[in-house]
Parts: sequence; C-alpha cells; structure tokens
Amino acid sequence: MKGNSTCSLITQGNQLFSALQVAGLVALLSASPTSLIAETNLSRLSRLAAQGKFGGVFSTSLSDQEKRKLLDDLKNKTGYQNIHFDNDNKLVIDATAGFKGGSALARTLLHDAVNSTNIRFNLASVRSEEIAFASVGKGIQFDMDARVNRATLYEMKIDFGDFNLFFASGDEAIKAYTVGLVLLHELAHKLYDVKDEPNGDADPRVLENTYLNPIRRELGLAERVHYVAKSVLSLQGHPHDVWRQLTFKLQGREKVLRWENDIVGGLTCFKTSSRTLKKPEPKSL
Repeated sequence: MKGNSTCSLITQGNQLFSALQVAGLVALLSASPTSLIAETNLSRLSRLAAQGKFGGVFSTSLSDQEKRKLLDDLKNKTGYQNIHFDNDNKLVIDATAGFKGGSALARTLLHDAVNSTNIRFNLASVRSEEIAFASVGKGIQFDMDARVNRATLYEMKIDFGDFNLFFASGDEAIKAYTVGLVLLHELAHKLYDVKDEPNGDADPRVLENTYLNPIRRELGLAERVHYVAKSVLSLQGHPHDVWRQLTFKLQGREKVLRWENDIVGGLTCFKTSSRTLKKPEPKSL
C-alpha cells in the first residue's frame, strides 16, 4: 500500500536536518526502545549505526496481543522457529533455532530488514480510516559519520483491526493477505527501493511479482492478480452499500477478498457511500 503524506518532511532536506539537530532527532526516536531514547547526541547515534544497532525492525506501540499475532504469522510464513521482540522491542530472529517449512524468500526478506544497519522501521499500531491495513511513509534521512553514510528512519502504521473486517471473502484469499505478508510487502518497498506502479487489472507489477507472489507460491497460497482494490456496488439486499475487493488466483480459480469501503481507509479506497459510519472496535485478535 502507498505511504501516507510525509513527503513535506522530506522536501525540507537540509533545513529539516538542521532543525532536528540533537534534541529533535531524539524526539523522533521518542517512541523507540529505552536504550535508544537515552542516546542524546549524534555521535552516540553514529556509534550505534557503526555497531549495527541503529537499524532493524522495532515495535513502538504494538500491544502484546498484536505482537503475538504478528509474530505467529511471520513464523508461519518464514518457517523460523524463534522470532521475538527483545527487551528493547527490537524484532529478533534466532537463527540457531532453525526453520521448518515456510518460504525461503520470506526468510531472506525478513532477515534483510531485521539485520539492516542503516534502515530502521518503527512499527506503530493505529486505528484509522486513513490507513488501509498498513502504510509506510517516505522516511526521514540524516547523515551520520559512521560506516554507513546515511541512515533512514521509517514509521510503518499497521491497522490490525482491518484484518478482521473482511466479509463474503474466500478463505484462500484471506490466507493470502495476512498481517505478516502485508508487513513483508511494506518492508520490501524500502529495503529494495521497489514500487507498486505501474500496475494493471491483470498485473500487480514489480513488487508483488518479484517478492510477494513468489512467497505465496512457495507457501501454496493464492497469488494476487491486481494491485489496486476495485470498488464494487453491493448486491441487492446486501447490508453493505459499496465494497472494495482484491482478486487472487489459486490453481487457475479466482479467490476474492472483500471489505467495506467506508470503514477500511487508505489511498486506494475512496468514499462513494452516502452513509457516515464509525469504524467499529476491532474484534479479538
């Protein structure tokens, strides 16, 4: 999914970096692990980068329940037997525990994210009609005098509740669009600088074709047919006026994923219903 509008921060360039300086940069990391919050100057942050401790994937506001849901799905998709958040809320892969089944490509992608030295992903849990499932911004970059010339901080917003709002959807489609797979999609955007565009009705294009669909293929899951969710008018008598849907295919047969347009937001979803709905409390994860 496309990132939300943080481009205004990026375009400020050197002015942004100058304004941040030490206190501002620490403020950006204020939702980060305690050990990183304590770092109060760029030289210490540079040392963290040089030691390979700046980058990785961190939880900033995920509940214990959300962490378990994400970890369970990542274990299932990668086959890694031990993935956990450590005391600093950093996502850790215990490679010594090995793996069983799973996708080799999913293991590579998650490994690259977790072990990145100059790219940091802060995972934030949100409930928002502006986010469809998950979104990652363009990030904030700053120069550091370390073995990496530039470090980048990304915030990834995840609406866990959205994954409970599917209706009239095939089980195979739901299994092909889980929180772990969506996380891997967003990580691939920034790790490998790959985009979703251009795409078409029968072609989800580069990112999905290079990473996510091959992962699904390795797992025996349905593969995504198109990138942009389509807007569909409801059937007569159906309680939902308008919905969005994605199409997947498994062994040549279409599998459809549907959600209500009004309560799952995001840049690919637009309001076409005259009703004003409040996004419901998410069901138990």
